[in-house]
Amino acid sequence: MSKKEVVSLILMLIVTLYFGATLISYVVMPNVEFGVTEILLIIAIVVGWAQFFTWHARKDVRKDELGKKIVRESAYLSHQIVFGSLLLLCRGYLI
Repeated sequence: MSKKEVVSLILMLIVTLYFGATLISYVVMPNVEFGVTEILLIIAIVVGWAQFFTWHARKDVRKDELGKKIVRESAYLSHQIVFGSLLLLCRGYLI
């Protein structure tokens, strides 16, 4: 692993532990509910870990034509999933 990958892994671990503990404290505390911000935070952390585990060991695949196509389609699919999640969240708050 390169220095950049180690730093990103440590940063992801710190962010996950910090916000994970914060979200767990929301469950323990009475009269506190998850809002849109917390749900978006969970989505961002899951997407970050998926990105890390998907492309961590596959550096050579990103360089060829098929790898670039996979990255492009993966980004499009991720965008659609996040957009759909936001629409569902907004619909829940507007009704």
